[in-house]
Amino acid sequence: HCHGGHGRTGTVAIPLIASLCDIPGERAQSFVVNATKTTRLNDAKKSGTLFDRMDAMPETGAQKRAALWTATAVNERLRGEK
Repeated sequence: HCHGGHGRTGTVAIPLIASLCDIPGERAQSFVVNATKTTRLNDAKKSGTLFDRMDAMPETGAQKRAALWTATAVNERLRGEK
């Protein structure tokens, strides 16, 4: 069932990076996607489809919405906005 840490990993990593760096969730998502592309090239070579999926972190729309919502909520709370 596991496809190399793209769904749940992205769902957790994006809000974590957004809150630690005080950046928007979309920017954190871009960072996670780019970091994965550059650090997991061996995985991409082993599987013909993995590299294509690296653009979709998290994998599902529900995971993406959860990650971006959480990133926004955490950043607002850290800034004292809510």
